[in-house]
Amino acid sequence: MNGEKAYIGVDVGGTYIRTGTLYADGRPRHFEKLPQSEVFAGGDPPERLAAYLEGYLRRRGLSAEGVAACAVGMPSCVDRQKRRVLSTPNIPQFAGVALADLLEARLGLPVFLDRDVNMIYRYDRLALGLPERGVGIGCYFGTGIGNVVAIDGRLLTGKNGVACELGHVPVMGRGERCGCGNVGCFENYASGRYMEELCRAHYPGKSVREVLTAHAGDGPVREFIDNIAVVIATEVNLFDPDYVLLGGGLLLSEGFPRDRLLEALHRRVRKPYPDEGLQIYFSRTADAGGVIGAALCARTRLEGGTSV
Repeated sequence: MNGEKAYIGVDVGGTYIRTGTLYADGRPRHFEKLPQSEVFAGGDPPERLAAYLEGYLRRRGLSAEGVAACAVGMPSCVDRQKRRVLSTPNIPQFAGVALADLLEARLGLPVFLDRDVNMIYRYDRLALGLPERGVGIGCYFGTGIGNVVAIDGRLLTGKNGVACELGHVPVMGRGERCGCGNVGCFENYASGRYMEELCRAHYPGKSVREVLTAHAGDGPVREFIDNIAVVIATEVNLFDPDYVLLGGGLLLSEGFPRDRLLEALHRRVRKPYPDEGLQIYFSRTADAGGVIGAALCARTRLEGGTSV
């Protein structure tokens, strides 16, 4: 657009891969949403992702000269340098892959990696007009549990880059095996995956949306909502945040009983503080939210910044 450099954002989700191009006006263009199974069909997922992005640039008439950088949000643990995927339980072929290096070599432009939830949080914070200063936490409940802690605009990453795995805090007295390899993780009892199991066990033939809408007062569903509240309250009590951002496909689904969740959350948060005055927001994540967040990440990293 008039010689203006573009930023490519890629959101590799559990079901779909979303890609888009961001210019200075902040609006995504050339948006694509394809089933992950289609993109990765026929071989090695890292190589298939590289081939798909090469094709995306060709189809959209974008050249390396016209694109400043690309950033990819992965449903993964990513190393502290944001170059290598450490583990991806749902796509194990990415484990140990220096994905940023691979994509840079194939695309001929700078590529940055981060966790998909960090990309979505970037978008949500801006969309809701939330401040950088202070402590912000994001809890996203979808198939699994995504988590972000931001302190004065900087994401908490940890020594190895794997901080904020809230879904893998162990629950005492529970021993079910988690996809991460450990036992008793929060994610086993407070995620969309668990909700689907609950529906099969107690409400066969009914969808998650139907159960949340028609059976929110039933014991099994009330317990599930309370489990989610326990997860969020655990982090609230640890960090005393300026605000809490809640999202993910489960919490944003039609019929989800937000009032019951907020009531259960306030019961679990320590009194009088941080409960008093606790600021809670629900995500406005659009279909392209992770793509926009990734493109913003690319621009920030290229400019040498670290803030969200």
